[in-house]
Amino acid sequence: MAPRVLGKPAGVRKSTAMSETSTVASAYNAIQMSSADGRLLDALVLTKAAAKLQQAYNEWDRLAATGDLSCLAEALRYNQRLWTIFQVDVASENTSLPAELRRNVFALSRYVDRCTMQLLASPDRSRILTLIRINENLAAGLSSRAQSPESAPAETVQPAAAEVREVFDLSL
Repeated sequence: MAPRVLGKPAGVRKSTAMSETSTVASAYNAIQMSSADGRLLDALVLTKAAAKLQQAYNEWDRLAATGDLSCLAEALRYNQRLWTIFQVDVASENTSLPAELRRNVFALSRYVDRCTMQLLASPDRSRILTLIRINENLAAGLSSRAQSPESAPAETVQPAAAEVREVFDLSL
């Protein structure tokens, strides 16, 4: 009998997850392209990811007591998919983002990936705040830029990573 992951054969789970990410990325790109302001969309999905992580943070005692950290795992998966979409977007040749901003977003997304893997491997309530802050700070910066586009784009990305660099072991 084939191994099963969350009720699905292991091979099906992997291809389904890749397909879901691809479909979500395509839909996200279509909405962003058709939207008058893609920055607001980015801010909204970052805020949603932060809210999911905040829920896991708020319910930590109950989750840890029962040993059921599925709420955290689901929030981390959502956040990771979002940041994967950002990676794909900044790597695309069709992006209109300046090269420096693309590098900064890509570096921050790699940092988020490492933080996420560390949290999945070793759940720690205090470390969840790091991802929440990154998402909230970036969402706030994107929202303010949407209202005043003359702001420097790199200013949004760099402080979020610098603020939390000490919290995670980056030697993975």
